[in-house]
Amino acid sequence: MKRHSFLILALMTSLAAVSAVAQQPKEAADPPPAPDPNAPRYLLGHKDAVTATAFLPGGKLFLSASLDGTIRTWSIETGKETRATTVQGAQFVSMALSADGKSLAVGAADGSVRLLDPLTGAQIAAYSMGIKSPDLPLAFSPDSKMLAAGCIKGDVKIWTLATGKEAAALEAPIGNPVLSLAWSPDGAKLVGGVPDTVAPIWDVKTAKESGQLKSEKDWIYPVAFTLDGKKIVSGSGKKALYLWDVAGGQATELGQTATNVRQLKLSADGKLVIATSVGRVTVLDLATKKVVFEGDGSAASLSPDGRWVVSADAEDLKFQPLKPVSATAPSK
Repeated sequence: MKRHSFLILALMTSLAAVSAVAQQPKEAADPPPAPDPNAPRYLLGHKDAVTATAFLPGGKLFLSASLDGTIRTWSIETGKETRATTVQGAQFVSMALSADGKSLAVGAADGSVRLLDPLTGAQIAAYSMGIKSPDLPLAFSPDSKMLAAGCIKGDVKIWTLATGKEAAALEAPIGNPVLSLAWSPDGAKLVGGVPDTVAPIWDVKTAKESGQLKSEKDWIYPVAFTLDGKKIVSGSGKKALYLWDVAGGQATELGQTATNVRQLKLSADGKLVIATSVGRVTVLDLATKKVVFEGDGSAASLSPDGRWVVSADAEDLKFQPLKPVSATAPSK
């Protein structure tokens, strides 16, 4: 009996102790660490490598084209896909958006070019280079009325969007592959980036070569005109960026890149160069020649307001701020 009473007393004492501990005020747990605002945000959806990206006017939506035959639209605010356009069997290798944001061109490895409504994905027109081409550069004229396309054979075709008819046919010297195209701001000239030491500049109206960029030892591609039309920025096979004087033909080095540049764009204000190498993105200030951003990725684009860099990581997309953001700064 005494043993039984002792066990009951011990159990009651233990329960009282547990109750007392439970009633004690708990210490506040440490809050979870705030997410790093500078860490890349990944967007998943494509099933094969992303080959091109572009921001729609306003900068809230951007587009991506992929070898999986889809063009996807994404929200920069939510990071979610808002629409996908699929073309069965297509492998999209390039994409270009017109300056007015009303026309989207996508090029496929089979040499076909499709003109789409960027907001709905509806096809407006279809063109063809007449040859399979793993590189099919596209460029809209500054007034958004014409589209130029190049190919590995060295042919360049220009179509008038209003009629859908071919307006001009150009040819690179000695049949060099045309791997990049850029219009002068006035729409009068078109420069072709080639894996050679001589890059052609064509007069669009006459469809004749009106000038050349000549390098002693390096190829000249990709290419992009500056906003004043007096200079051309180019990549090279020597991991370097160059700035060419259109009138005089002289080139000065802008800076080095991690690997050979494959794609080249200028920011909306013309002050920054967005250079995509093999797996590396470099953003360079054109005036100071200083690198303002560098990171892994390909097929990069800069938002119109200059805040966000979007790039591809194989089949995935990622975006991150161009400049470091404070952890306490509100995101917009």
